[in-house]
Amino acid sequence: MKKIKSLILVVVMLASFSISAYASENSIAMNNGVAIPIEEFDQLYGQSDSKVDAISNLEKNASISLSEILVKDNTLSFKATVNYDSQQKEVFASGELFNSTKKNMGINSVVADLKDENHNFDIQLFEVFYGNQDAKTSVLNSSIVDLSLLESPHVNIYLTDSNNNLILFEISIPDELNNITVNHNEMTAAVKDYAWFVNVLPRNEIQEIKATPMAIQEAGLDISSISPSAINYDSDWVDTILYYQERIGGVLYEWRSLPMGTWYAQNVSNDTTWTNAFKVSESTTADGVKLSYGTNIFTYEDVNLVTTVGGKTKITRAYIAGVLEGKASGSSLAALIGAKLYSTALPGAPSLSEIKSWASAAKAAMVGKTITLGSSNLIVNNEAAVSQSASSKSNVIYKNTTSSGGHSLTLQTVAQYNSSTNTSVTTTGMMDISWKTKLGVSNYNTGSNHIEFTYTSNP
Repeated sequence: MKKIKSLILVVVMLASFSISAYASENSIAMNNGVAIPIEEFDQLYGQSDSKVDAISNLEKNASISLSEILVKDNTLSFKATVNYDSQQKEVFASGELFNSTKKNMGINSVVADLKDENHNFDIQLFEVFYGNQDAKTSVLNSSIVDLSLLESPHVNIYLTDSNNNLILFEISIPDELNNITVNHNEMTAAVKDYAWFVNVLPRNEIQEIKATPMAIQEAGLDISSISPSAINYDSDWVDTILYYQERIGGVLYEWRSLPMGTWYAQNVSNDTTWTNAFKVSESTTADGVKLSYGTNIFTYEDVNLVTTVGGKTKITRAYIAGVLEGKASGSSLAALIGAKLYSTALPGAPSLSEIKSWASAAKAAMVGKTITLGSSNLIVNNEAAVSQSASSKSNVIYKNTTSSGGHSLTLQTVAQYNSSTNTSVTTTGMMDISWKTKLGVSNYNTGSNHIEFTYTSNP
């Protein structure tokens, strides 16, 4: 009996050794990482006189072991063991894959927006760099720990922990990550891509610049394309330009972002379409080289659009158009809509304060609804309204919306004459726009614009 038990024990031990060996064959261990306090990293690599090799010359004091790497349907997951500072921490990373904005600059690179389900680290950058292919700029460093990898395929894994440490790994590409194909055209936020360091380094001052013609040009908008405000014409408005700069590895990055929009209103008779749109113009440079395809670090959320008509006018139809982050035109999204119904308004001869109160009521009445961009399902209860509102909620706008393929949000409303008197009236219309601005993952401020105009409503 003892011999049988011994034999069983041996079999179990051999089985466990086999499992262990199988797991090790599917893990990749690298001992070439650098763990460094963020403050020290800033002093070495985040100053105007920082050298490109400042980090690569440091002692390699961290290691990482990857396992269970899985790529499926534009998603990535893996497990990792990280050793540094006399401690060992486990990572379970998962998230979505994107083509890097570097790809549009001739650099073959894929990034992932990952979270550590174990909450041990914030994953600042996960990039699979396949190499330069006719790169249009050389200022974007592909490696900082091992400069021998600048032109060679590798993976960048940059982590931060709760003790303000930055842990940097640049490793060989595992077989599972060779030749990744991303099957969508969306780009991730800049701070999960080439501008990963913005959420790591101490925050610089955000400058607000008056939108002079020269400043507007620097923000990527052709000044000649701006139309003056007037009824019956496409009319543009611009807000204050936001400017931010950061230095890393001796390279000066500059970001400019200009919240703006276009409105169109005309005198009302039969079906008359009005347009209220929010857009962004932006520019990004690295050492003065324009990164034409680089997404900006400023993003905009909770974009609220409200259109309000005046006397003897009603809104009969409304819809949202545009492109938001991850939401192409025609896609469904969870948005907020609201309206001030016509039946409870005073359409005969409303005062200016009454018209303003309608706009406030429409915004206050917002409810969640899944809508399709470009559809006409925004009128509440299919009833005519005097004010219509829509909000993007947390859907992000960050691309240059002044060019084709950019992100924007547009509320279009169809206004009609409505009165039994069959007489014309000169009245006031309004369009209100508000938004929240973020720099990286941090909230910065809120902005708004109020447009007021006189129009006639004719039978």
